[in-house]
Formats: sequence, structure tokens, C-alpha cells
Amino acid sequence: MRVTAGKGVSVVLNSLAGEFIPKSISVLEPTGRFLELGKVDLYQNSKLGLYPFRSGLSFFTIDMGWLLQHRQVYSRALLSELMQMFESRELEPLPVQAFSIADASKAFRFMAQAKHTGKIVLTLRDQPQSEVVRLPSKKPLFRRDASYLITGGLGGFGLAMAQWMVEQGAKNLMLMGRSGIASSEAEQAVIKLRAAGARVEVAKADVTRETDVMRVIAQIDRTMRPLRGVFHAAMVLDDGYLLQLDGSRFQRVMAPKVDGAWNLHLATRDKPLDYFVMFSSLASWAGSIGQGNYAAANAFLDSLAQYRRAHNLPALTVNWGAIAEVGYVARNPDIARQLDRQGFPGLKPQEATAILSKLLQSDASEIGAIKVDFASMATTFASGPAHRRFSHLLQQFAASAASGGAQATRRGDILERLRSATPEEQVQRLEAMLRSEVSKVLGIPASRLDPEQDLSSLGLDSLMSVELEMALEAELGADLPLGFFLGEEISLKYLSERLREQLQSFVGGESQPEDDPPIASIVNGSAALDAEPVAAS
Repeated sequence: MRVTAGKGVSVVLNSLAGEFIPKSISVLEPTGRFLELGKVDLYQNSKLGLYPFRSGLSFFTIDMGWLLQHRQVYSRALLSELMQMFESRELEPLPVQAFSIADASKAFRFMAQAKHTGKIVLTLRDQPQSEVVRLPSKKPLFRRDASYLITGGLGGFGLAMAQWMVEQGAKNLMLMGRSGIASSEAEQAVIKLRAAGARVEVAKADVTRETDVMRVIAQIDRTMRPLRGVFHAAMVLDDGYLLQLDGSRFQRVMAPKVDGAWNLHLATRDKPLDYFVMFSSLASWAGSIGQGNYAAANAFLDSLAQYRRAHNLPALTVNWGAIAEVGYVARNPDIARQLDRQGFPGLKPQEATAILSKLLQSDASEIGAIKVDFASMATTFASGPAHRRFSHLLQQFAASAASGGAQATRRGDILERLRSATPEEQVQRLEAMLRSEVSKVLGIPASRLDPEQDLSSLGLDSLMSVELEMALEAELGADLPLGFFLGEEISLKYLSERLREQLQSFVGGESQPEDDPPIASIVNGSAALDAEPVAAS
């Protein structure tokens, strides 16, 4: 702008990204033109303010790949015109600096310095000392002359797996499910797989029944190509606190994983399998509050993989985190939002299959595949020792997490405000805080919450209760009793009154009998609370 005396330039020919674009637009004169050669900001959908364009500026994207594909006649004419200009020497080619193919590493280092003009070329000419080695072709993951069994194969992730396997060369699939084809989604997916040239058979069978599994394996032996791979993806969820889980609820969740995997092991242990893959869960590594039965079921799969390996049989368990877009999480968006808040965003199916592709080419027997946002995780579990397995990572975010000194000060402020209020005002203020936290957990406006409405009718389940309990512990610095949110009719008003009772030793009010001490205890050793710590056994 100084060189042009504040007028600006007529044209910017740009290949830079990020902040260079608005800066370059700012030096255009009125009715100037910005020609974008780059791709990064286009495909990242970067934002650009419109205010500079009030003076008649023009923004042009130049994508020769798109032009050659969609405007072929125009492209042919344009290239013909350019060729004539090169032939007449009106245009000259860019300068070229050539490197021998044997010096490819030098060429890349030279290019990385970004000091060259024109093009860098690797050449094979006149280099007798250069030896070109043909790399062996990549071994396909799946054989065309083999069959592969997927249990839970008619569910969301099972179908995504089947599609990926066909794309990777599998031509014979047996999809096994307790209900068979029970949805239009499954029906359409099977039609699509068959249209892609794969033979896809569907078995309506229960993997928890040994006779059903033996029947399906016999059907494959009798009518299909030899079985070379088993992928055990069947699962059932029935979440709840351990105190709520009885034998039948454990059996319901564990049977598809435990009985199913063992039945598959017995039915195939004498077969020359390439793969025996079981889909486990992060729950068996780190635990999952409200999923004790599910964690136990997946722990069995991890152990079975070690057992099979000890007997020289193929085995792999993948301890998946959440899988997004398909399956259980996709059908329950509230759970997806809850996992995001806790720091566990879901893996997309294409990400999961890309990971599985690498695992099948490795010698791994048990591998975890999860996405973790440790900053969110550190904030969510700030008030307790959850996920100690990841404590060394969570500590890296402790300084910026809400559990730091600023949060401790805020806890003191909250308790001080409660301490100076009347019992009725304490309940009101606790209700307001609860309303805010419940609104976040349920994902609904606070204005929709009726103080006397049963929260379970709004969708508050056991897992959400755990999240709410941890949020309150972080806010108040007090350990709430196990099962604080258990009950058939839990309302904001009821919870506010119960919460005030638990905090009486901190905020004052009516005293409790000496033989019934308050359960709340001091967190982070804060001396500002003026309370004796409660002995824990």
C-alpha cells in the first residue's frame, strides 16, 4: 500500500493459505481481482468476511483439475492456445532443476528449503548406477476364494464392516444375526453388497446357542467357500449401577459376548482360520460407570484372545471406543453428546475400518482404538480419581482444567453464598444450580424444567446421573453418596432438598444426629470449609 500510495494493486495471484488471504485482499484496489490457486482454505471451508468486497472486488477460484473434468471443450481450446504460444516462444517453460532418481532424498531436501524457482525433476536418463526396485504388491486382506462370518453382521457397524470387507476383496460373506434381516436398512445394505458382486448369505441364528453356531458353520462348509475368518461383533447393552444389576441383567449382556465367543471358538478351533477377531471395548480397560456387566463381558473376550494365542490359534480383540454414525450410538444421540462432553468422541466407521486394516496386518492380540479429548476428560473427571489408567495424561491438562485453583475458589464462593442464606434460600440456590447442570446433561433448555417433574421422564438415565453427580461434585467440592440419584421419582425440588441435607456440615443449618454423620467430605483438602474430614473405611 505504501508503494502504491494507498491505491492498492489490481490483481493478486495467490497460492498461500490462512491469514494471507484476507491480508492480500486488503491490498486490492477498488474493482480489483483476487485469483485463488490454493486448495486448503476451499476444502476446509474457511470463513472470509464480505466487507472488503463492497468496493467491487472479485474473487476467482482456479482449479485446473475441476476445469479439465467438467469443461472439457473449453479446456481443450485453452491448452491448444497455450501450446501455440509455447511453439512461437511467446511463452517460455519454467526453469527445471534435475536430480538423479538415486538422489531423490537430496531433491526433497532442496525443495523443502523453498529457495528454488520453477520445477524440480527426478530423472532416469543416463543414470546406469541407479537401480529401480519393484516393490512387492500389497497382499490383499481377504481372499476371493474364502468365506468370512460376521456375527452381529446385520447391525449398524456389522453392515459397515461387511461393506468394507467387500471393498477390500471379500467375495463370500455370512451375516449372522438373532433376528435376521429385521430392518429396511439391513435389507438395502445386503442388496447393495450383492450388487457389488459379493455372495452374501444371511443366517437367522442366536450366537449364544451352540447348536445355532454349529448349524451356521456347517452351512458354510456345505454350501460356501472354506471359512477363513470370524468377526464377532454381537453385543447387547443393559446399563445400570452395580446395585441395580441382578443375575438376569448380567446374563443378558454377557451372553452374546461370552457364550457367543466361546461357541465360535469351539466350532472353529480345528479350522485353518486367517482371522478370529472379537470386538471388545474400552470398558474392559478403564471401567465404565453404569456398565459393569458390559465391562465384564468384554474382559472375557480379551482373555479368550490370550487363551487362543497360547494354543497357537489366531486371535485379536479390538477394544473400541464409541463408534459414531452407525449402530447403538447413532441411534441414541443423547449418548453421543454425553460421550463428547466426557472426552470420548466417536470413531467414524471409515476410521475404524482403516485401523482394523492395519491391525489385521500386524501380529497384535489386543489393541485399543479410541478417540480421546484429554482436555475435556480432565474437566469431566476433575472431582474424582476416575480413569487412573490415564492419570499421567490427564495431569498434563490439570492446569487448564476446571479442577484448578480458580475452580477451588469458585467452590468456596458457592459455599459461602449458601452459608449466608436461609434454609429456604439455600434450597432455591441449589435448585438453580441443579437446573443449569441438568439442562447441560439432558441437552434441553433450562426453562423447560419443571421443579417437580420426574427427571427420568425427560430421559435422565443411570449414565447421565453419574455425569450429573460428577458435575455437582466438581461445583461444590463434595463427595455425594453412591446412588444419590437413584429412585423412581427424582425431581429438581427433591434433589435440591437432599443436596442441602448432604451439605449441612459445610453451609450450616439444622444439625444431624452424631450417629448419622454427613457423607460429604472435603475435596482437595480445602481448609476454607471448616469441617472435620469423615473417616472412610
